[in-house]
Order: sequence, then C-alpha cells, then structure tokens
Amino acid sequence: MPNGSQITREALASNVIIQNRNAHCNSASLRTSEEEKKRSVD
Repeated sequence: MPNGSQITREALASNVIIQNRNAHCNSASLRTSEEEKKRSVD
C-alpha cells in the first residue's frame, strides 16, 4: 500500500496549493472592491 499513501499525500499537497492560490485571489479581489468603494464615496 505504499503507492496508495504516496498518491494521497501528493493529492493533498496539490489541494493545499490550490486552496492557497484561491485564498490569495479572493483576498486580492476583496481588496480591490474595498478600494472601489472608497473611490465611489470620494
């Protein structure tokens, strides 16, 4: 079963990378929307 555990470990690692990338994109879009709100208030 070493192959199975190795595959799941690699899948988990790639999932973490994808989640980190998604979180980074979400925070970036939130930041831009906050800046747009400030601009519209001004």
